[in-house]
Amino acid sequence: MATILGWCQWLESTDLGTALRESSLMFPLVEGTHLLALGVSVGTIAISDLRLLGIVMRQERVSDVMDSSCRGASVASRSWW
Repeated sequence: MATILGWCQWLESTDLGTALRESSLMFPLVEGTHLLALGVSVGTIAISDLRLLGIVMRQERVSDVMDSSCRGASVASRSWW
């Protein structure tokens, strides 16, 4: 537990930690990016799972759905960087 506390204290003292703490814009940008990325990953998993269960896109092959959802997720994740 002490190791985790030490790591968190170190992280707080870095330039990034200071910027997040003192800027009124930095935290909302980081949090918004985090929420969008979470939505992309959950959406990709949901589409894949629903297709595997046969609930949605029954006319599409599973491999086609998986390829397109993975390709879309990788494009979305690369567009942030």
